Amino acid sequence: MRRKWYVVALALLTILSTLGSLTGCGGQPTAVEPGPGADIEAPEADLEPIKVGWFGALTGDWALWGEASRNGTQFTIDMINEAGGVLGGRKLELIAYDNKSDQLESVNVVRRLITEDGVVAVIGTNSSGSNIAVAPIAEENKVPVISTYATNPRVTQPEEGVLMEYTFRVCFTDPYQGKVMADFAFSDLNATKAAVLYEISSDYSVGLRDFFVQRWAELGGELVADEAFKTGDVEFRAQLTSIKNANPDVIIMPFLAKEVALAAKQARDLGITVPFIGGDGWPSPTLLEMAASAVEGSYFVDHTNVNAENVQDYRAAYEARFGKDIQVNAIMTHDAVLVLVAAIEKAGSADPTAIRDALEQIDPVEGFTGNITIDPATHNPVGKSAVIMTIKDGEFEYYKVFEPMGEVAAPAADLEPIKVGWFGALTGDWALWGEASRNGTQFTIDMINEAGGVLGGRKLELIAYDNKSDQLESVNVVRRLITEDGVVTVIGTNSSGANIAVAPIAEENKVPIISTYATNPRVTQPEDGVLMEYTFRVCFTDPYQGSVIADFAYGNLQARKAAILYEISSDYSVGLRDYFVQRWADLGGELVGDEAFKTGDVEFRAQLTSIKNANPDVIIMPFLAKEVALAAKQARDLGITVPFIGGDGWPSPTLLEMAASAVEGCYFVDHTNVNAENVQDYRAAYEARFGKDIQVNAIMTHDAVLVLVAAIEKAGSADPTAIRDALERLDPVEGFTGNITIDPATHNPIGKSAVIMTIKDGEFEYYTVVEPME
Repeated sequence: MRRKWYVVALALLTILSTLGSLTGCGGQPTAVEPGPGADIEAPEADLEPIKVGWFGALTGDWALWGEASRNGTQFTIDMINEAGGVLGGRKLELIAYDNKSDQLESVNVVRRLITEDGVVAVIGTNSSGSNIAVAPIAEENKVPVISTYATNPRVTQPEEGVLMEYTFRVCFTDPYQGKVMADFAFSDLNATKAAVLYEISSDYSVGLRDFFVQRWAELGGELVADEAFKTGDVEFRAQLTSIKNANPDVIIMPFLAKEVALAAKQARDLGITVPFIGGDGWPSPTLLEMAASAVEGSYFVDHTNVNAENVQDYRAAYEARFGKDIQVNAIMTHDAVLVLVAAIEKAGSADPTAIRDALEQIDPVEGFTGNITIDPATHNPVGKSAVIMTIKDGEFEYYKVFEPMGEVAAPAADLEPIKVGWFGALTGDWALWGEASRNGTQFTIDMINEAGGVLGGRKLELIAYDNKSDQLESVNVVRRLITEDGVVTVIGTNSSGANIAVAPIAEENKVPIISTYATNPRVTQPEDGVLMEYTFRVCFTDPYQGSVIADFAYGNLQARKAAILYEISSDYSVGLRDYFVQRWADLGGELVGDEAFKTGDVEFRAQLTSIKNANPDVIIMPFLAKEVALAAKQARDLGITVPFIGGDGWPSPTLLEMAASAVEGCYFVDHTNVNAENVQDYRAAYEARFGKDIQVNAIMTHDAVLVLVAAIEKAGSADPTAIRDALERLDPVEGFTGNITIDPATHNPIGKSAVIMTIKDGEFEYYTVVEPME
C-alpha cells in the first residue's frame, strides 16, 4: 500500500529536531511511494521539477506576514523535496512574487505564474481582496489557487450559489471568526454591550464587523456604538470618545496590528478600561512593541497557537533557517503545502485540473492546524477550529480553543444584491446625455462589483428606466423604482425639472435621490428655508454657473454689454438667465438685450435682429445644443460676430455637427474636462465597453456612484434612511470632478469647481478652471 506521504514529512521533523536544523541533515532522502497512475521507472521528462507558485506581500504594510508565508512555503517544500519529493521522486520548485500589498499587482503576478512560469498550483495570500481579485485568473486558466489566510467567504464563493471551481482555502472564514468573537465576548467575558471600531475601506475589517454584528444581535447583545475610520488614519480619539460615552463592556477592533496599537493607546489615554477583542490581523511583534501595556488583558482570534507542542520542532528548525521566530502565516502555508502534496499524490499527476479534482477528495491531512479535508460545496476546510489568544505580561498567550468551524455562511439576505435605481432620458431630446448617464452608472457599478462590492461582499444591481424626457414620466418611474423594485437609492437625472418633480416621492418614501446634472437650486431647496431631506446632488448649481458665465464674460472677455437669448419654457434656461442677469448687474455690466423663445422653436432671426441692433459685446445662450446650433448659424448669417457663451447644456456632438464654424471661438461652462489626465483610463475602458466616446454625464454618474458607495459603507447598512444620514457626513470622496463632500444645510457638494471650455478647430477644448463653488 502507498504510505501516507505526510508521515514522511513528520518523520523528517523528528530528524530535524534531533539534528537542530535542516542544514546539515545527512543520509539518503526518504522516497515517497508513487501514487496511482505514476510510473515506478519514470522517464527523464517526468523527473523535471513541478513548479508551484506563491504570491504575497514582501513590501508594504503586510510584508511581515508575507515574508513569513513565503518562508513557510519554501521551508516545507524543501522538507518535502529532501524527503523524496512527490510522484516517485519529482521535486517541487517554488516560484514566488511580491504582490506589493496590492490587488492589481496580485492579478499581474498570478497571471505571470500561470501563463509564463507554468506553475501547476498557486499558494497565497494573506489578503482576501487579493484572492478575490485573482480567482477569475484561476478559473480562466484552470489552475488551482490555495489560499492560506484569506478569510472572506467571497474568496471561494463570490455570491450565493456560485463556487470558484479553482480556488480553495485552508483557513477558517470571517463568518466563523466573527461568530467566535461574539460568542467569546458574550459567554466568556459576560459582555452584553459592545462597541465596534473598524476600518471602513478594508474588506477584511468590514467583513469581520458585519459578521460580529450579525451574531451579536442573534445572541441578544446590544451594539452601543459603531464607529469607522479610513485607511491611513492615525487619529481615533473622536470615534473613541463616542464609544466611551456609550459605556460598552467590550470594544471590537477588527483591523491590523499597527492601527490596533494606535487605537488602544489612545483609548487608554481617554480612560477606557474595558478589554479589546480582535481578529487574526492582530498577531504581530508590531502590536506588542507599539501598544505595550495598552493591550494587556485583551484578546484576539487566531488560527493556531504557535506555542502548541506539535509546532515546536518545526518552529526551531524554521528559526535556525531564517534567523527569526515563526509567525502563524508560516504555519498556515506549511499546511497549504501539505494539502497540495496530498492532492498531487491522490491525483497521481501534476496536471492542474487533476489536482483541482483531487483537492475536493483528499483524505484528512494532518497539519499543524488540525486534520484538514476540503468541503467540495464550499472549498473551505472542514472541521477547522479557532483559538482565542490573550496578551499577558507583554506576550501572546494561548487562552482557549473554540469548537470547529461549521457551515456558518452569511444569511441569504446579506448576500442579496443591493438594488440601485436610475432614471433619465433614453428617448427624446435629452437621450444622448441620458444614455451616457445610464452607461456611466452601470459601468461604475460593474467596477465596484468586480472590486468586491459593498458591505463585505454584497453586489449592486442597477434598475434603470427611461423617463422619456418628461416630468410626469419621471414621477411614474421613480415611484415604481421605490415602491415596486425596492431600490435603496435613485441616481439621476440630467433635468432639473424632472428632479424637482420627483423630490416629493423621495420624501414620502424616505429613499434618497442623488442628482447628477440637475443644477437648479430648487432641486434640493424648493424655497427659502426648506430642504428636501432625501434629495442630494453631486453637480454645481445654476446660481454658481450663472455667476461663472457673468464673471468670465466681464473679467476674461472684458465685455461690458451683454445680450441674452433664452428658452422661456425651460426651468434650466430661465434659471441660468436669471442668475446671469443678477450677477451681471452686481458686476456693473449693461444688459442690452433680453430675448426669449419657446420650446420647439427653430427660427430665432427676429430675436437675433433685436440683439444685433443693441450692439452687445457678448451673447449668452443658456439652452441646449440643437437650439444653440440653429441660433448660432442664424446669428452669423445676420452678420453677428461677437462670441456666444453657454452653460453645461452645450457639450454634445450635435452642436459641433450642426453649428460647424458658427460656434468657433465660443465658450461654455462645464463640470469637468473629459480630456483631463485622471479620466483617460476610465474613458478608454468606457469606449471599449460601449463603442462610443464618453460624455461628461457619464463622468458625473461615476462620481454619484462613488458617493453612494461611500455612504453605504459609512452607514454600514443598505437601509435608505441610514444612507441618507451618511450622505450628510461623508468623508471626502475622490471623484473625477473633485473631492466631494455634501453640505448638510443645502445637500449641494462643497468645493466643486467649474471649467470653461472653448471650441477650437471644430473640437471642444479646455480653456480654464474657475474657483470652487461656495
